[in-house]
Amino acid sequence: MKKSNSCRVTISHGNIKMGMSIPSVSLPAICTCVANAPCKKACYDARSYKRWPSVLKARLNNLNILKEDRSEYFLQINEFLNRNKPTYFRWHVGGDIVDQEYLHCMDAVAHTHPKVNFLCFTKRHELDFTKCPSNLTIILSMWPKWGQEDTHQGMRRAWM
Repeated sequence: MKKSNSCRVTISHGNIKMGMSIPSVSLPAICTCVANAPCKKACYDARSYKRWPSVLKARLNNLNILKEDRSEYFLQINEFLNRNKPTYFRWHVGGDIVDQEYLHCMDAVAHTHPKVNFLCFTKRHELDFTKCPSNLTIILSMWPKWGQEDTHQGMRRAWM
């Protein structure tokens, strides 16, 4: 079933931590993250839902659009980028890349918008990042005793 045009992907226009001019799209934390993520029990993002219930509502909306019509989800992100022409765009302040196909769609968005610098932190170390364009920076999230240091040579890592 296709979503109606009234159901829109929520894209944040920025925040204090990243900067008020860096838009981002997010998905719900925990349910889109790897099952064995070491941050699962103390997830900073999931804790924010109690303080800002509208954040969870927006992210669940994004996930529902993604599940019902993946192409519509990415089409709406492309439309936002065409309209707003940001210099930077952040994937997933909350949540994570859900699978390889999703990453391919992120790659396609980055290819379509070569003047935008995209950033994504991920715990999905099992994915193939070799086709990511140069304007899509993927940073692997790492914890002591979690994460494969020997995989994805040359990729950036963020140690928690």
